[in-house]
Amino acid sequence: MTGHDVRQRVLCRAIVTVAAAALAASAAQVSARGGQAGGQKPAHSFETSSPRVDARVSFAGTQADGPGNAGWAGGPLRLGQPMTVGVETGRVGNAELCAESGVGTTDPASSTALHHWRVTVQPVVATDDRIILDIDWKRFDALPGGGREVRAGDRRRITLAEGRAHVLDFVSAAPGAPSRCLSVSVQVDAFVVPDPALARATLGYDLWLTESDAAGREVTRHVETAARHKETVGFRFLPIGWTSDGAPAPESGGADVVVEVSGTLKGRLQADGSVEVVVKPASAVRLGRESGSAGFGEKRLTVKSDETVRMDIPASGPPAVRAHRVSLSLTVRVR
Repeated sequence: MTGHDVRQRVLCRAIVTVAAAALAASAAQVSARGGQAGGQKPAHSFETSSPRVDARVSFAGTQADGPGNAGWAGGPLRLGQPMTVGVETGRVGNAELCAESGVGTTDPASSTALHHWRVTVQPVVATDDRIILDIDWKRFDALPGGGREVRAGDRRRITLAEGRAHVLDFVSAAPGAPSRCLSVSVQVDAFVVPDPALARATLGYDLWLTESDAAGREVTRHVETAARHKETVGFRFLPIGWTSDGAPAPESGGADVVVEVSGTLKGRLQADGSVEVVVKPASAVRLGRESGSAGFGEKRLTVKSDETVRMDIPASGPPAVRAHRVSLSLTVRVR
């Protein structure tokens, strides 16, 4: 912005309260499996099984005029459970690199492919943010006189964002070979398989935005929304208007400064009955014909029954509005 100082810090408190009764009701419906030996589980807790990871080994060819052959193999795995996949492409004596590409045997000695990959994948850690995989892979290339030789491979531990891929290997057609397929890549990707019981749970969000000036005069806005477990949902409050001296503007108009707060929420139920909420707030400010906006990254709030968590974030506005106190109250209910 020009002509105005809109670099301010506005106190914004995200207050997240999870009602005990709501969590208790959820416990009866979401993966609850009774009490522990020698005692009884808290009313708001529930159990979930060990997460499963859908891991895939895929290959993709590239041609001069676009994509070539592609395919994958894999399936859901428990943490610590290994899976071995064989991928192969080309045939001995065939100049076409992508000839008969596909998922093949895991025994390279029985393969007739020009290039054969044997990939073992084992999930180690699985959360909403990351999946850690142990990978052991080798590429066996056919020799001109027969037999095979390991030309590439290693053991590695990789960390993936859910749904992202990691390239293991890349081969190109021989120089001058009459192959429409120019290259083949082999990669690994993975995502967490949703727990069916948790996937049916709904998180209700009740948000109140309160902004007060130096004299203690308050303006409030209210929004309600809902989303599934692990689903991202947006929120947006109606704008709040202020005069140039920082006083609330009449609802009928006359605002010199207009502030609008919005953002996204993502809630995840956890095995102990708490809810992890990822809040990504943002604000937009209009000063006459000028406008600007700012995002403030994300804040993770792990909230238990009747617990309140607060966060401070910066915001934008002229000096008179910069002195305001802004609070965002967020109540989460599980149903």
